[in-house]
Amino acid sequence: MAAGTADLIDAVIFRGSRVRAESVAWHYDNVPEVGRFREPAGQLEFERSKQIISRYLQTTPMKIVDIGAGVGSYSFWLAQMGHSVTAIEPSEKQLQIMVERNNQESRKLVRISNGYASKIELPDATFDIGLCMGPMYHLCTSQERSDALKEIKRVLKPEGLLVCAYISRFASLMDGYFRDFVEDSNFVGLVKVDLQTGVHDPGENMKYFTKAYLHSVKEIEPELSAAGFEMEHLFAVESFFWCLPSLGRYLQDPDLRAQLEGFVCTIEEDETLMGSSAHLLSISRARQLKVRP
Repeated sequence: MAAGTADLIDAVIFRGSRVRAESVAWHYDNVPEVGRFREPAGQLEFERSKQIISRYLQTTPMKIVDIGAGVGSYSFWLAQMGHSVTAIEPSEKQLQIMVERNNQESRKLVRISNGYASKIELPDATFDIGLCMGPMYHLCTSQERSDALKEIKRVLKPEGLLVCAYISRFASLMDGYFRDFVEDSNFVGLVKVDLQTGVHDPGENMKYFTKAYLHSVKEIEPELSAAGFEMEHLFAVESFFWCLPSLGRYLQDPDLRAQLEGFVCTIEEDETLMGSSAHLLSISRARQLKVRP
């Protein structure tokens, strides 16, 4: 870790599933997400996600916690708009990248912590918005996801907003044909399990991502509801456009890009196309317990 980094990062003790957590953190230590949003599909995901999140931002500064912040792409974007952002991330490599960038930014993150969604060392009812742009990818049991959602709800203010990202159940199947991974029989076996169980486990083959959970559309709202959230919207982030061979060319042309983004917005809540999107984004409110008179 870079000199001085340890002084800038708040240590958080994680008491959850150590084997699972270490394997995912190991993946991002070795493959930090520094370039994913520069690829065409990543560009579309990032810009679309920002557009959706922007609909729920106030002009006055908001207190936001970015859980599973990666290298801080969303955190720094929000801080640059004047919001007070706390970033939490399990990978030491990605934490280091965030701290180094934070040292150079004029509008800084207020806090960078090493931690997990299941154990957030922050006070109750503190934040207006919770961003969960990655943790649901890597919590492979319903109990883990429930524990994380309840912990996030704890740190949100009454009626606080949760923005939660998911990988679609069909993402590995579509990606397999887009990138010709299906020519590998091991990948085909992996996809068959993905479709049946949602649990994507490529072992040590980083070419096929890391252990992850791929959500079906129909399970997202019940999962949020059981943890005390009321889902207001579920959006397809990229729809099927992420698999277009010419996506990069469309994004480079301002007119074609505007046209594509317009169509994505038009169909973003169409249930018949929802599962074709690589990523889904739910918008939910923390429900308050009703007190009997």
